[in-house]
Amino acid sequence: MESAGQTINVMVGTAGHIDHGKTELVKLLTGCDTDRLKEEKQRGMSIDLGFAPCSLADNANVGIVDVPGHERFIRNMVAGASSIDVVLLVVAADDGVMPQTREHLEVVQLLGVKRGLVALTKIDIVDEARRQRAIEQIRELTRGTFLEGAQIAPVSSITAEGFDGFYEALSEVVAQTPRRDTQGVFRLPIERVFAVKGYGTVVTGVPASGQVQLGDQLELIRVGSAAQDPSHRLTCRVRGLQVFGKDTRCGLAGQCVAVNLAQVGSGEIGRGDALVSKGYFQPTQIVTGELSLLSRVTKPLARRTPVALHVGTSERQAKAVLLDRKELVAGDSCPVQFLLDGPIVAGPTDRFVIRIHSPRMTIGGGVVVDTGMPRQRKLSESKLHGFWARRQSLGDPQATVVHLVRQAGSKGISRGDLQYASELKAEQFGLCLERALADGTVLAWDEGRMIIHAEALKELEKRLVELLRKQHEEAPKRSAFAVDQLQGQLGAAQEPLAMVIEGLLGREQVQGDGWQIGLAEAKYELSPAEREGAEAVEKVYLSCGARPPKFEELAGMVGVDETTAELGLKILLERGRLLQISEKFAMHAEVVGRARDVLVSYLGEHGQLISAEYKNLIDSERKFAISLLDYFDRFGISIRRGNSRFLGGKPAASLRSLAGLGRARRRVAGKKRLRK
Repeated sequence: MESAGQTINVMVGTAGHIDHGKTELVKLLTGCDTDRLKEEKQRGMSIDLGFAPCSLADNANVGIVDVPGHERFIRNMVAGASSIDVVLLVVAADDGVMPQTREHLEVVQLLGVKRGLVALTKIDIVDEARRQRAIEQIRELTRGTFLEGAQIAPVSSITAEGFDGFYEALSEVVAQTPRRDTQGVFRLPIERVFAVKGYGTVVTGVPASGQVQLGDQLELIRVGSAAQDPSHRLTCRVRGLQVFGKDTRCGLAGQCVAVNLAQVGSGEIGRGDALVSKGYFQPTQIVTGELSLLSRVTKPLARRTPVALHVGTSERQAKAVLLDRKELVAGDSCPVQFLLDGPIVAGPTDRFVIRIHSPRMTIGGGVVVDTGMPRQRKLSESKLHGFWARRQSLGDPQATVVHLVRQAGSKGISRGDLQYASELKAEQFGLCLERALADGTVLAWDEGRMIIHAEALKELEKRLVELLRKQHEEAPKRSAFAVDQLQGQLGAAQEPLAMVIEGLLGREQVQGDGWQIGLAEAKYELSPAEREGAEAVEKVYLSCGARPPKFEELAGMVGVDETTAELGLKILLERGRLLQISEKFAMHAEVVGRARDVLVSYLGEHGQLISAEYKNLIDSERKFAISLLDYFDRFGISIRRGNSRFLGGKPAASLRSLAGLGRARRRVAGKKRLRK
């Protein structure tokens, strides 16, 4: 039950054939004449949309949008119907169901309206038998639609006969209608623009999402021109607000809002433009959605058929590209991409209607699923799966956030891009993302700035293992492969691949140091020469500690021939016994591990380390110590600020981690001959 006098965000819209009494009924109900244009007065019929406030039972105030009934003004009818929650289908008792009655009902059904009632008008000019015939026609018309079983309220706008029953029926339907969600970002498809002397530019319409406050800084996106450069995005301030004709400080989705704008002239705006929260919306000429073809359509819709697309207050000529078939038959639905002749501003969950030009008629409609998908010829099986998953998530903020992360694949998505794509306010977006992170559905890196879906990591792991298996088959003598090359072949981002490899290393499914890895199962027995070289080189590196030899000096220290030394160095690097610290030298993994422990312990106790002092702590030389610190920085073990190091975010990071992947180029023994 609504409190007395409360203005609720529910819109009631009329629908029906021309001259069936829609405007007169609205006038009886609200006291407002919605035919505001001179031509409408002269011709005695509605041409454009008319809005009026309406007070129902319990003083609940709603908005009424009166739409034109004539076929020539169907575009205006669709613009109005796209914003309604409750339909008032008007049928004149003397005419009964007419062509536009059927088309209007089809339109509101395609636009997702779920509630309504039927007003049987002009009952004062027919007898009881004619009333009953009209009622039977209405029941036949509404069978199988959302209006099946809805109340049919006989009423006369001239004598007011039946008005009390009609009023009660409308009040009951409105009371049962859910209120619009206002948590999203603000978007107002502009319906009317005019100038008021002393106030300036005023735009009106019904917000599709969110809410607007006095003083808000908004963005006006102009789509009247095909150009989409910054000059067609104007910043403006909300100087005044009215809801249903009354001054207010806040307007909500589902209310008829008039916004007085500062910093913009009325001549710069038109129907179809959009007033939006800054930073969330982009005009688009590609709209992807689910299209349903009406069951009465006699001819299948062929792929790339030209149509008129109606979305909100916008109308564009478009080609309907069917994404999973060559033609769409009556009563069926499929994914579609509309290639528009000009830009519009739309969002997921928006409903649309399509009409053909010959004969001029409505043939279908559906829901917008995506406004950022690139142009497609046909969707692959995986992309079809993603499309239907996105379709399923519409209207559920949590599911939308998770799906968008899943759609980003193995490269992940930045937190900013994710919020932008979700079209959610910061607070609501943050809650959704926190829940997904808490239950492990998604994971984050780079201090929470990048997000990836857990399933995407599993798929990346599977692809990596398959790639390694293939590499081992092609090079059976190799025990490890360069990770940066694997990364390029996989097309994966650095950090997700690091997480995957760290997990595989932890479960001992792969071997290596993180720079080069191979399958643990791919055992390769060393030849006597390889074993001799590896043992000799490892002995040298262990004895040198944190003062390792340069590669070109190694051959003279190992006590074996140059070829054997090269083999030994290569094997130790591949198997992670040696770690590549810089292009010029490597260190034994045990030595690096001890050096890391010394660094972490010192920083934990003192908080800060002067870089030049580190060489004394590990008994090394400056060039080796600084390179080691740089190496640890890449892992997140330490952080450099000026000439000092501080404890990083990953002090316990495994040295086999890939945190520094790709940031240092490695030189392996095979690429440079050792000198004696």
